[in-house]
Amino acid sequence: MQVCSYSRLISAINDSGSVFFYWVLIIFGILYLLIMIGLLLFMNFFLKNRRYYSENTVVLLRYMVLLLYWVFFMPFYEAFISILRCNDGLHYLDTSIACYQGLHIFYIAVCLVFLFLLVSMSLVIALFYNETQPIQEDCLSRLETSLEAALVIYRTVVGTFTAFCESDLCSWILIAVFIVSSAMLCY
Repeated sequence: MQVCSYSRLISAINDSGSVFFYWVLIIFGILYLLIMIGLLLFMNFFLKNRRYYSENTVVLLRYMVLLLYWVFFMPFYEAFISILRCNDGLHYLDTSIACYQGLHIFYIAVCLVFLFLLVSMSLVIALFYNETQPIQEDCLSRLETSLEAALVIYRTVVGTFTAFCESDLCSWILIAVFIVSSAMLCY
């Protein structure tokens, strides 16, 4: 067992073989996105009705946005995309689920909907979380956002690739992709 395999949460869950933690991660991702959508709807409501304004909602949403973009994107993305992975007609981790039949089709539909929400919300965060005043004290706000959008696309491609490819050749291809994309993101 390599220490590097635990740098990705879904790899650690896969190596442990824990079906419980796999479903906990998926449910946590779904609840996190639903809470964010609820807070956005509430924020939309109180911006139209100023008497219900709450600064705590804005602060909470800001922290949730930062956590989603910088911490939770890859674990949620890999968990949602891994529902499509099968071995010998059964889900690769939860062997009680027959692939592409019955309940698995429902799980696929739910995970793909939340996968779309995750990627679209991350792209919106990447494009619009910028600051027009360069004297702003927030070190995470920035004037240029095209690299953050490229980072979301890059993480999406790498997350999809690592979810379905596990051979040694895939590891070398992934290392080459890391080197090339690192050079591209530096400029």
